[in-house]
Amino acid sequence: MKALSLLLLLISTSCSAVESTERDWSFVKSVGGLKIGKPYKELNIHYLPIKVDVSGLQEITTKPTMLNSALMCSRTGLLIKGNEIYISIYTSLINETAGNNCKSIPLLGIREGKYTVYYSATNTEKHKLGSITI
Repeated sequence: MKALSLLLLLISTSCSAVESTERDWSFVKSVGGLKIGKPYKELNIHYLPIKVDVSGLQEITTKPTMLNSALMCSRTGLLIKGNEIYISIYTSLINETAGNNCKSIPLLGIREGKYTVYYSATNTEKHKLGSITI
């Protein structure tokens, strides 16, 4: 029974290690901010490049106030509503299964036009990052 309890603890610990956490704007500011780049098209898909360093080792748009040696940017969130694009980032503990895909966000199904880009995690205020044209 003791061995079974230990095994269940190990399984739940390893599963929680790969879970992603959506990060709010205060977290993004604390690790140095986030900047959008000029969209590009590759293989008929438009991408929005972003620059963010969740370790807190780089100043992107603001001076970092927090260091995270064990975190990585694991994925991004995207919502396109009319001419507004909402993005968010997710972090997880560094591991071999999570890839660092927070450099460019695929804008699947986007139409040509001008868009305002915001950072907005679930149930939080939006923060304007800039405007882009597709």
